[in-house]
Parts: sequence; C-alpha cells; structure tokens
Amino acid sequence: MDELYKKYVDLLKENSTLKLRIAALEHELSKNGETGRAVHDHKENENNAFLIERIDRLEKEKLVWDRAGAGCTTGAHQEEIKQLNDHYKAILKDFRTNITGLLGFKVDMIDDAVHLHSLYSFDRSDVFSFNVNGSCYEMVNNHFAEGYKREIETYVVKGRSVPALLAHVTLDLFSKRTFQ
Repeated sequence: MDELYKKYVDLLKENSTLKLRIAALEHELSKNGETGRAVHDHKENENNAFLIERIDRLEKEKLVWDRAGAGCTTGAHQEEIKQLNDHYKAILKDFRTNITGLLGFKVDMIDDAVHLHSLYSFDRSDVFSFNVNGSCYEMVNNHFAEGYKREIETYVVKGRSVPALLAHVTLDLFSKRTFQ
C-alpha cells in the first residue's frame, strides 16, 4: 500500500509541476494581451488549492503514522486518496479532451518533451516534437517537420510563433483531408 501511495503522490507532484508549467505559459501569453482564460483559471486555481491542501494534510498524517510505526492507512484515508485520485484523473481527462478539441492537436508530455499530433494528420508518426528546457522549446527535426521546413522557417524562425505554424499546419491538413 505504501508503494501505491508513493506512486500516487509522485503523480500528484508531476501533475502540479505540469500545471505550474501551463500557468507559466499562460502567463507568457497574457503578456502578449491574451487574457481570455483569466476567470476560468481563477476558479480552477481555487479548486486545485483545495485539493493540494487535502493532499498536504494526508501526506502530513502519513508522516505521523510512519514515525509512530503504523505503516498503513485507515480505510477512511484510503477512500479519500481514491477520491482524490479519481478526481484528478477526471480533471486531466477533461483537460486533455478540451485541449485536443479546441486546438486540433493531441498534446503528450513525456519526460522533458512535448509531442503534438494533429487530429487531421494522415499517419500516427506525423508529430511535432519539442524538447523542453525550462520555458524554452527546441523543435525536434523529424520527417513530419521536414515536410513543413519552409513554414517552420517563416512562422517559427522569422515570426517566432509556434501557434502560427500550428494554425497553418491545421488548415493545410484540414484542407487536404476534407477537400481532396
């Protein structure tokens, strides 16, 4: 049970780290005048603060139990942990679904890399990949990126806008899938 709890805590920490990364990115967007999500973010942050407070309380109680030599959790705490786990899973699933539906790209974050797969792509390997170092993104050259070399030069290198590139790719793939 302790191993499962440790994995759960690690997942929650990773989730918090990802949310902080999202908040930092949204903060960068807000510097450019895009603040449409401010009210939603405020409500979500209040909800997350409540959940993080509950998790912290459970972690502190577990430390007390560990020091006392108990080494296990009660049924009530196990149920609360399960509820938190289910709640976070639902939030993440909903978030991913909404991001995919709104942006047209499925976003996968694995280690220090972000992979973007268009809903309109023809092949599963058609993916843009970025290595993440703090708030810096380095685009990984692959066969899919090679197909958009000119657009990458125009939108990313000259225009310094990954969203503009993604918009172009979305329209390009959409037109190829829909009108051809």
